[in-house]
Amino acid sequence: MRTKAHRGFLPSRLDGLELEARVVMSQGALTSPALVLSPVQQSPRALRHLSPQNRVNQAFDQFTTDYLQAQQVYLDSTGLTNADTTFKNYIAQSVNLLAQELVQALGRLPGATTKLQPKQRIDPSLSTTLQSFLFRKINGNVAITATTSYNNVSLLTELNIAVPPAPAAGSTLSPAAATLFTLQASNAIQAARINTENAAYLMSSGTYQDHK
Repeated sequence: MRTKAHRGFLPSRLDGLELEARVVMSQGALTSPALVLSPVQQSPRALRHLSPQNRVNQAFDQFTTDYLQAQQVYLDSTGLTNADTTFKNYIAQSVNLLAQELVQALGRLPGATTKLQPKQRIDPSLSTTLQSFLFRKINGNVAITATTSYNNVSLLTELNIAVPPAPAAGSTLSPAAATLFTLQASNAIQAARINTENAAYLMSSGTYQDHK
């Protein structure tokens, strides 16, 4: 008699949000949780049934959860050598991972691979609308100066600005100050999410290049 095969449960990216992210300390330095969290990352094939907007939202939901947990570890790491540098390295790794997930979410939209005119490019290597968007709004490293357009300040830059000074040995950041830095970072993440949703709409309609 034939029996029905039972398909194993495959946790979705949303299920991964319910799992506690592990952020550990190693030899007095903050260890990036990206490698620890990698098992809950889903392959593009597993997410193909989701709309681009849902994939964008899931990517930002996971990023927000991971960032806030890592930030709390940093705020609790009093007197550790180079803690602020290590936390910024974690931010760079996490934002670059987010950028790769957004490529998977948006890469097949009709306007994502539209070629920009040379005069529209921030850098010669950023030739498509999606490449330009990710650099300008997600993982670009343009420093803020008097001549820098606010339109080109990325999530990476904003989060680095929102890193408070590492607490000195025997001291901690006041709860009020910690809250302000957390709100600053949360607002930057939310702005990046909204920018990405808007870009997805403009890429779908083929008009993103007109909004450089």
